[in-house]
Amino acid sequence: MKFFAWLVMFSLAAGVSLGAVAGDAGDCENYGLVGDYKRALPACSRAAKQGDVYAQYNLGVMYANGYGVPENDREAVKWYRLAAEQGLAAAQYN
Repeated sequence: MKFFAWLVMFSLAAGVSLGAVAGDAGDCENYGLVGDYKRALPACSRAAKQGDVYAQYNLGVMYANGYGVPENDREAVKWYRLAAEQGLAAAQYN
């Protein structure tokens, strides 16, 4: 289920490869895909704070499901909302 949530999110990203990507957004993607949430969290946090829509969505997924962090609906909604405001349909749905 964890892998599925991340895979769905990245399959929605037009033009984003599932291969290696550089930087915090890439680390967020790569660590999340392999389920290494301890490493994904700081990378996703940095990228999300810089406005990366997919990192924001990933943080929402992590907080909503307790992936590497305690479940926290308030934090999940915060990150989903930021991604939704940028037009990410999956975040709008969640």
